Amino acid sequence: MCLCLQAENKKTEVYLKTRCGGHIRAAYGCSLGGSFVGLLVARQNIHIAYGILGSSDLDQASPLAAKLQADFLLPLIAPVVRDGKLKAKSLQKRLDKHARELGDCVKAFLKMFGEARPYMAGRKLSTV
Repeated sequence: MCLCLQAENKKTEVYLKTRCGGHIRAAYGCSLGGSFVGLLVARQNIHIAYGILGSSDLDQASPLAAKLQADFLLPLIAPVVRDGKLKAKSLQKRLDKHARELGDCVKAFLKMFGEARPYMAGRKLSTV
């Protein structure tokens, strides 16, 4: 991990401890910002009720590429959010292995998804 990312994250932690008492309701990060949110959660020095990761990768793709990516990724990601597990057993097995190997960072990232959400429909939203 980039030392500058860790240094900036430590500055953010100091700021949040000073200004917010070390507790915030939510943190949102997109792209590089998502790395900051993930690191804040993994380090467990700041209490964050909700961690929200966004990505602009699909937004910047051509309409056809964005549709294909969404059609491929939604069936993979929706079960994790809805049920707390990947649908494909081979992928779940790999994820479990990586979680054991990488430890707290992966666990913290998965914890941001929260517990199972049976009400989640897993439908695509389109703005095009």
